[in-house]
Amino acid sequence: MIKQITFSLLLLGLCIGCTEGEVSLNRTEMKLVDSLYRQERDLLDPVLKDSCTTLRTMRLEALVDSIRKVRIEEIKRMIREYE
Repeated sequence: MIKQITFSLLLLGLCIGCTEGEVSLNRTEMKLVDSLYRQERDLLDPVLKDSCTTLRTMRLEALVDSIRKVRIEEIKRMIREYE
């Protein structure tokens, strides 16, 4: 009986939570949202580009170092094999 009540309450909660209708904006509200979005995007764009460049530089250096280390080991192995 408790399981049935719990299941019924859970099902009721899911149905109530999912019945929110779509939000419709008028022309003025859409322009406001668009201008706020563009303003935030313009503020964040340089910061994101800078962090992307920094991350790329750090990752590229790590990858190049890793490849260089593997290649040096291969060269040393080839030298030992031909000695």
